[in-house]
Amino acid sequence: MDVAFMACTHEVPDLHSRVIWRDRLVAVMLESHPLAQRYHITSRDLAAETFLVREDGTGPQVHDLIVVRAAGKWPVPTIPRCAVGRGSLLAMVAAGQGISLLVTENLELVPSGIVFREIANEAETVAFSAVWSPYNHRQTLRNLLDLARKTGRSALSTSVVKP
Repeated sequence: MDVAFMACTHEVPDLHSRVIWRDRLVAVMLESHPLAQRYHITSRDLAAETFLVREDGTGPQVHDLIVVRAAGKWPVPTIPRCAVGRGSLLAMVAAGQGISLLVTENLELVPSGIVFREIANEAETVAFSAVWSPYNHRQTLRNLLDLARKTGRSALSTSVVKP
């Protein structure tokens, strides 16, 4: 394998890594959820919710972000970690089992009956990194990393359409 693209920042001994892009988090919920009727929500508005997060992918980073946001301000919400893929997690949201947080690049995956809301006071973004061996000197790897750098998405330039 030449390179892996992973959620979060990775500083693994004996590997090189570089943040390629960052993306914002939005809350996803049933369209019948009381918060879905509002255009502006805050982290505090979400404090009493059950957050469904994945065990892998961005799940651990999202879990930690929720805990940090609540620390010292309000009780930490219920956050079950689910050993499911993104599609199954969204199906759980659609079944009314809780809400979740997604990065904006995944909004096209949101099924009907689910809406997303930006979190007004959420400045944190999720980093996506390239990780590779320092012994890999292939030109194809350098070309790919250069292309990824040039086309990398920035959370500051990503616009989310308001509902």
